[in-house]
This record gives sequence, C-alpha cells and structure tokens, in this order.
Amino acid sequence: MESFSYSISHDLKNPIASIKTYAQLLLREKQLEGRGQLMLQRIADRADQMNLMINAVLNYSKIGKIKMNAIRIKMDNILRVIVDDLLIVHHHHAPNVTIDVTHDLYGDEVMLHQIFSNLISNAVKYSQKSIPPKVSISSMIENNEVIYSISDNGLGIAKTDQERIFELFNRMDNVQDIEGSGVGLAIVKRIIEKHKGRIWVKSELGQGSAFYVALPEPQVLH
Repeated sequence: MESFSYSISHDLKNPIASIKTYAQLLLREKQLEGRGQLMLQRIADRADQMNLMINAVLNYSKIGKIKMNAIRIKMDNILRVIVDDLLIVHHHHAPNVTIDVTHDLYGDEVMLHQIFSNLISNAVKYSQKSIPPKVSISSMIENNEVIYSISDNGLGIAKTDQERIFELFNRMDNVQDIEGSGVGLAIVKRIIEKHKGRIWVKSELGQGSAFYVALPEPQVLH
C-alpha cells in the first residue's frame, strides 16, 4: 500500500494537474460555447475528483505509520463540537441530533475525532431527506468495551451491501447523488483497528442505519 501510494502521488498527480490546466485554458477560448464549454468544465471537475481520490488513498495508507498519542478522552465535548459544526454546514436540512450517555475513551484524540466526525457527518447527510431527519448518539459499556452507536433514520443500506461499505471506493447505489469519495468508512475502519477496536453496522433500506464502534475500556488498557 505504501509503495502504491508513493507511486500514485508522484506519477498520477502531475498528469492530472496538466489535464485540469489545459481544460481551464480552453475554457477561456471565446470560440467555444454551449456544449463545448460544458464538456471542458466536466473534464476539469473530474480532474478535481481524481485528485481528491488520490489524496484519500494517501491518507488511508498513512494511518499505519502514524504514531498514536493515546490519552483518556472525555467524549462529550468532542461530540458536541462535531455536531455543532455539522449543523452549521447543513443548516437548511439540519436534523434533530440527540447525544445521550458519553463514556470516556482511550486513544489518539485526532484519530478519534476523525472517526466520529466521519460517522456523524454520514448520519446527517444520509438522513436529510427524511421527515423529520433524526440522528442519535449514545454509548454503553459491555464486556470491557465502550460501545458507541451513531444511528439515523435516513436512506439505509441494503443487506447485500453492508459487508462492502468499509472497502475503499465503495459507494452504494442509493447515495450516488450525495457527495462522497467512498473512502471515509475505510479510513474509519483502519483507525479503529489501530486502536484494537471493531466497527459494524445494522441497517434497513429506507429505515436508516446504526453504526457501532467498540473500543477497549480505558482502564483495561492500563
């Protein structure tokens, strides 16, 4: 993975940048109108999309090398900051977000922020079309693990797709009109595994999804 990431960062980024540059230069040509302009803009947009995907793979590959700064973390404040930021961004279709019990976790604060930011962001995005949209966050302790659940009443995930959603570049058919790279959940899974944890999902199409994150209880790790 590291060798592949190095290759794409050096061998693909330059030609992609060239494609976008040439498309932008052609867009300035006054002779091009209508359909020609539209096609060039799409070329530029797809170049941006390819660049985002390359960066996502690079971020995925770096997780294994990043040294963790593990500490005991009070999750309540982190979760409320994430939710407040998301509600500002999605204020036109802001869901009702409830935060219940929030147990402490032990891990790298930046990485844990990334886990919950991704999962809560997905819950907010994929529940926007529900009336009313709802997102719930809670935690419990069971068998020396802290188990967090992030649930929504959104689009849901088909049973046949639930095993594949944590794979790179895997996006479900019913979310193609919603912005996303198909890398976020793969990164989340890799970070959780780095913390000796696990993640799974329960979902029904049209009924919403619940993602579960189980991490070792703080005192178990001391």
